[in-house]
Amino acid sequence: MHIEHAGDNEVVITGNIKSVEDSLLIKETINTLVAQGSQNIHLKIKDSLSITSTMIGYLMKLVHQEKVHLFITVGDSRLYSLLEELKLLQQFNVHLTEH
Repeated sequence: MHIEHAGDNEVVITGNIKSVEDSLLIKETINTLVAQGSQNIHLKIKDSLSITSTMIGYLMKLVHQEKVHLFITVGDSRLYSLLEELKLLQQFNVHLTEH
């Protein structure tokens, strides 16, 4: 997995999000943006087919407790379907894009 900070409030992830270490790296990157005052975070998950339960829990906390507006763009329909099954499309403002 590779993560990069793009723009004021955008995080771009390439590769599969599959380990606790991947989740911690994403969490640290997003926490840095929030600490700098970002209240709108755009997470672009280009090609991962899944995300860890740790990541889902963190994103839920971010939205519900921290009151951060989250926008997620996913490039893999399997991840989109997973988030749809978990009923998280609206909470996380998820959109599927072709890459």
